[in-house]
Amino acid sequence: MKRYWFLWMATALLAVFAFFIFRLGFGWKSLLPERKEGPLTKDPVVWPKIQFLLSLSTVGKQRPFTEREMEILRKSISDPNKYVRVEAIAALREARHDLKQREEAIKLTIGCLKDPEWIVRAYAIRSIAWLGVKEAIPQILPLLNDPQPEVREAAKWTLQKLGYQVRE
Repeated sequence: MKRYWFLWMATALLAVFAFFIFRLGFGWKSLLPERKEGPLTKDPVVWPKIQFLLSLSTVGKQRPFTEREMEILRKSISDPNKYVRVEAIAALREARHDLKQREEAIKLTIGCLKDPEWIVRAYAIRSIAWLGVKEAIPQILPLLNDPQPEVREAAKWTLQKLGYQVRE
């Protein structure tokens, strides 16, 4: 023990120094950047909506949606927040148990192909591939010329997945 007294003292001094540095506010506040407001932190209702839509997505895998759940999905597909719309599309693509709900989900998803937000358009395109809707090919073809490259790639991938030949 006598040989390591210097290491014990240095460790103790370092711990005391670190304690006072963090206590005075020089620690995490100076090391981590300030948290900025993002698209999801402005609206305190967005996260509960997204969590609920995620749970609806899980429910849709197991059983048909109730009429109340479909009503919520219809409203969510036109929500002002793009992330809520994306999660609504994700939940709608699970509507495979009931033929009427599937047809309505396809109709709502095709309507999202004209959304002003590129992420919603891209997600709607992928969902159409997931649902296997060949009737949507005419609505997807114009998106091969979309200004956003992610949308163009999603359209190309979806058309190929649906059996349509896409030239490079």
